[in-house]
Amino acid sequence: MSLDRDHAAWVKAIQDDGLPWKHISDLQFWSNAAAQEYGVTGIPYTVLVDREGRILEKGLRAHDLEFKLEQLLK
Repeated sequence: MSLDRDHAAWVKAIQDDGLPWKHISDLQFWSNAAAQEYGVTGIPYTVLVDREGRILEKGLRAHDLEFKLEQLLK
């Protein structure tokens, strides 16, 4: 999810940084609907969501995120 305001700059950053995953944005900056729904208070911010849309974890970084993903994907 992106908190960008400018569509062209957002797309350019995705391409420049080689980010292959899916990206979403409504270009509403901090008023972004998904950011509001998931309680994003800063960036970067992680939200792990299962296939049913349930939030499994929020705010994990670095090794904690890697560890949780390893647990979930086993």
